[in-house]
Amino acid sequence: MTAGWGKAPLGTVCKLFNGRAYKKQELLAAGPTPVLRVGNFFTNRNWYYSNLKLDQKNYCDNGDLLYAWSASFGPRIWDGGRVIYHYHIWKMEPDERRLNKRYLYYFLDWDKEQIKASQGAGATMIHVTKGAMEAREISLPPLEEQLRIVAVLDNAFAAIATATANAERNLANAEDLFASELDALVLEAQSRFQIGTLVDQCERVTVGHVGPMKDRYQSEGIPFLRSQNVRPFEISFDGMMFIDEQFDVELKKSRLRPGDVAVVRTGYPGTAAVIPSTLPTANCSDLVVIRPGRLLNPHFLAAFLNSNIGKRAVAGELVGAAQKHFNVGSAKKVLLPLPPLADQQNLVDRAMVFSLEARHLVELTRSRLRHLRDLKSALLRSAFAGELAVGKRAASVIQTSSDNDNDFSAPAFTANVLAFAYRRHVAHGNENTFGRVKAQKVLQLCESVGAVDLGRRPIKDAAGPNDFRHMLAAEEWAKANGFFEFEKRTSGGGYIFKPLARFDEMYSRALLTIRPVQEPLERSVALIVHMKTEQAELLATVHAAWNNLILDGAEISDAAIIYEARENWHPDKVRFSDSKFHEAIRAIRSKRIMPDGSAKRVVGQERLI
Repeated sequence: MTAGWGKAPLGTVCKLFNGRAYKKQELLAAGPTPVLRVGNFFTNRNWYYSNLKLDQKNYCDNGDLLYAWSASFGPRIWDGGRVIYHYHIWKMEPDERRLNKRYLYYFLDWDKEQIKASQGAGATMIHVTKGAMEAREISLPPLEEQLRIVAVLDNAFAAIATATANAERNLANAEDLFASELDALVLEAQSRFQIGTLVDQCERVTVGHVGPMKDRYQSEGIPFLRSQNVRPFEISFDGMMFIDEQFDVELKKSRLRPGDVAVVRTGYPGTAAVIPSTLPTANCSDLVVIRPGRLLNPHFLAAFLNSNIGKRAVAGELVGAAQKHFNVGSAKKVLLPLPPLADQQNLVDRAMVFSLEARHLVELTRSRLRHLRDLKSALLRSAFAGELAVGKRAASVIQTSSDNDNDFSAPAFTANVLAFAYRRHVAHGNENTFGRVKAQKVLQLCESVGAVDLGRRPIKDAAGPNDFRHMLAAEEWAKANGFFEFEKRTSGGGYIFKPLARFDEMYSRALLTIRPVQEPLERSVALIVHMKTEQAELLATVHAAWNNLILDGAEISDAAIIYEARENWHPDKVRFSDSKFHEAIRAIRSKRIMPDGSAKRVVGQERLI
């Protein structure tokens, strides 16, 4: 024990007051005073009320230290206003000459884990009696030291709370990310290809076995899929049930084979996965089973059904009042885009890239949340072992827990944008076109069309609008962090984007960082993702030249734009014919990205002098 610290039974330095026990008829749906119970101790939901007039000892108010000693278990400094507290809650009043209330709160927060551990992982309801709580020993450093510990923990836990909130928000974003990517793919397919009904493209649309299964499950045999085994794009073996071969024969209608699409019918209707080749024989219960025809890729169908657009199509055919589900007849009516098989496979490949990114991102964020929980436990353990240093430990927590990644002008943010643009090129099979020149055009269009200010100061360079110093700072940051670099091409000149060892890890974080401006970044990258480098260079140059003319108040004509983009730009631009510039002007008009003078002026090379 640390010198100067003592120990005492909690009951000698703190009084515990039980709340009032209630009869069922005393708990009302409405009334003048809320009743705080263990059921809403931490959730603030599902309140009952009372109209009883009670002694003051039965009430608690903001700032009181409370402890739920059964079920919802642990301490809370109450901040919900004046309430009546229930019998399963103590109000705890420390002797403040010896024990600081907030120090006691932190001790109880740490000690509850010791109580849980002592009752075992299999305990059905964690609880502690009043006598047992009063007998628990608490470390008692001098009051001055208690206040110092409280200050350190307050500071560190505030940082942890901020980081946890950020991580939880990022987790929600990560879980939404893949669905939004799928929607973009489905919208693209709907805009480019004809629409047809599901039934016309399938050999079979039916529903799995619906009926009692009591005593039919076995520990091994034929896998028997239920709703919980179907996750987006994945058949999960967690909690898998099995049936014998004879019952499988009886349930011929619901038998599955590789390549079938299993779709959840009840609960989360539309969630879909393809039966893999590793599951050659299987049966199912209460799933819609779809066997695509030869012109429908099953993975494309699963991607459509897992998208928000697909789920809305399913929702349009929902039946059932008590629990929403859709049936075979409804499934047959669903409309979906019908690209040629080659285009379906391309869309599936792109969806799988997004899926891997999203899964990695979710796991990375969940790992961060686990780390923050462990960090909180470690701090409390250190505090009550007398090992909590004042400065370095708290500063370390704050630094570890911060998430200040949203400075759009920082080199890190530009690096994230470049990585995002690269992955979009990979998804479209055009990564070989993504070198330094095209990367600069991405940054230019993100600012000029997407209106995301990256802090660039572009000049009229040979390859179009360029701020090489700005991008070089981002490259240096990316290389130093194992993210990516631009490497000299082995032939043909120029540079090509090269992911480094930490690319997947860094990219997962990048997706969260750019999330607030992902839509304009997506739109800007999409303008040139299918273009060759020269086309992208001309599009960005013409757009910037056109914007310069508007800023100068000049008359806008195709001839004036071409003169500004060629003769008044850089000597290298004169190598391009008028037809190339006219093509860029037409592209700008067809894509409806005509400049309006709001973009930055692109200045001459004199800025470098």
